[in-house]
Amino acid sequence: MSYSFTVRGALKSAAMELVAVELGKVVSQQSVHNKDHDAAIDTAKLFSDMLEVDESKDVQVTVSGSISEATTGVRYVSCNVTATLVDKVKPDDNKVPQ
Repeated sequence: MSYSFTVRGALKSAAMELVAVELGKVVSQQSVHNKDHDAAIDTAKLFSDMLEVDESKDVQVTVSGSISEATTGVRYVSCNVTATLVDKVKPDDNKVPQ
């Protein structure tokens, strides 16, 4: 089973709260990911903590993972995290051009 999502927050802490929410959704839909949930959260936090503090930017975190399980246990597990600073969305960026 695999998953992928991207979140964006004004601060590192806000982005990490959203990571936790999205991983919670993953676990509720794919219970096998309960096994790698904590590792994925820890990895996302470690990566986002490496970013410099820049209040003029948003923090964007992308997390994707995969796990394969057999009757004897986990046979494959992966997690990929990207943390980056991105330009804040301006209110006008969401408007439809007229």
